Amino acid sequence: MFFSDESSITNQYIELITYDGKYTIVNKMTGKNILPDCYDNLYIHPLNLFVLCKNGEFGAVVFPNDDSAAYLFAASMEYDYFERIGSSVALCGKDKNILIIYSQKGRQILMCTDYSLISEKYIGIEDETSFFILNLETGEKIFSEEKSKNPFFVDSPCYGLLVETEDEPLFYDYTHSEYIIPSVGRIY
Repeated sequence: MFFSDESSITNQYIELITYDGKYTIVNKMTGKNILPDCYDNLYIHPLNLFVLCKNGEFGAVVFPNDDSAAYLFAASMEYDYFERIGSSVALCGKDKNILIIYSQKGRQILMCTDYSLISEKYIGIEDETSFFILNLETGEKIFSEEKSKNPFFVDSPCYGLLVETEDEPLFYDYTHSEYIIPSVGRIY
């Protein structure tokens, strides 16, 4: 579990309740269920994000405002597992993944085919059309390239952070044996 402590819930209108071993979230003001009471587990994450588990499948809901019981489904109940990535969450399935990124930019929801944590600050992401490196602190893509632009790439890149200076980081693509400086691109 990310956080089992209900004190990490900042929304004053919601409360976690257990009925016959199943979990739900209720509106404190009305006492009515916001979600059905059918979840095997609820994983509490900061910023009012809840990862739901039902019959071995995972999804996520977020309560975007602390002063409302309104919620959004951030990920439908179709993922095989989830993992915490810093202050963010990845829900993973056989054919697709969804990343819920929290950064200085706010909340971003990204669909991807694959991802790999490079360091606490950077994540490599592959979607249908491109490979990119995302700064988890700022939420910015610092390097991106389209898949079709480099016909020699048969395999996905495996990025590693070599060094980070005050100016910018230096990455290495271990799959293709190339250095990457985000402001310059690949160095062959």
